[in-house]
Amino acid sequence: MVFGLFEKGKIELNLNKFNFTQGEVIEGNLKMKLKKPANAKGIFLTIFAEQTTQNANIGGIGVFGMQPISGRKTSTSIGGIGTSKTTTRAFEFTQQIDGEKEYGIQEYNYDFKINVPNQNTQSKMEGPMSGIANTLKMFTIGNQYTKWFIEAKLDIPKGIDVGKKIQINIT
Repeated sequence: MVFGLFEKGKIELNLNKFNFTQGEVIEGNLKMKLKKPANAKGIFLTIFAEQTTQNANIGGIGVFGMQPISGRKTSTSIGGIGTSKTTTRAFEFTQQIDGEKEYGIQEYNYDFKINVPNQNTQSKMEGPMSGIANTLKMFTIGNQYTKWFIEAKLDIPKGIDVGKKIQINIT
């Protein structure tokens, strides 16, 4: 793999399990080993949800001709009829595991706990866009699904971060 040449180190994430319910506590362990010392802002653990919506397109125009508020969008069309896929980050919570310092080449080992959000936490969208976003959800035609992830990263300013992301299931 070409990216292996530029790899600064590696993070391992080990969770107590992969299937969780709302409000449950995720317990795990993070191990990190760097190839050479690095100054970093810290080690961060994030739980987040990516929501993907697939809609029908007719004549190259989306169902309502709307663009996503944030996220990435891909379209597939054959003969003017196709689908579009929009992925947005629907929820995100970050917890700092260790602070700003120079991280050496020794192995770092951290135990952590992070809460799985409950339904009330997930639906707390605030600000002027919340009304628009909720209205658009009512008119979504197509398939919509959510994937949950835990991501750990060593935030290296002006450099390539060291990180690991794993998918989890929340019911």
